[in-house]
Amino acid sequence: MPSNAITSARNKENLFRLFDRIEKHHVALMHMLQHKPDSIHIPVAAGKWTPAQIVEHVHFSFMGSLRYLHKKLQYPDTITQNRPAAWIRIRVLLWILQSDIKTKAPKVIAQAPADRDMETLEQQWRDIRAQIIVTTDNFPKAC
Repeated sequence: MPSNAITSARNKENLFRLFDRIEKHHVALMHMLQHKPDSIHIPVAAGKWTPAQIVEHVHFSFMGSLRYLHKKLQYPDTITQNRPAAWIRIRVLLWILQSDIKTKAPKVIAQAPADRDMETLEQQWRDIRAQIIVTTDNFPKAC
């Protein structure tokens, strides 16, 4: 197996491990909220996001990522190998996300529809998760 195929297999394994971690957090959140379905629109503290906004944010982020992947996969010849600059950018992003640095929520998230119930949020989650699995299963061998 060529080295880029090995890297591709490892990347898929890592990606699925990450999805599994996110899924566990999602299940835990929904389990906590199942006894208080009305609480999905109540922030846990002043100035904090509601559980519905968190779920909407994850959904919105995954949808954006999927659109980007689909766009890139339309032109596989333009996909390049990771460079050191990409590694640095992802490390900076992870550091910012884990820090206390505050950023405003995108308007799409800040105005999460109040009519979204747990069932709708759960269906959105299942749909996007299925799309992610199909997309990653169909990655070209060199990605």
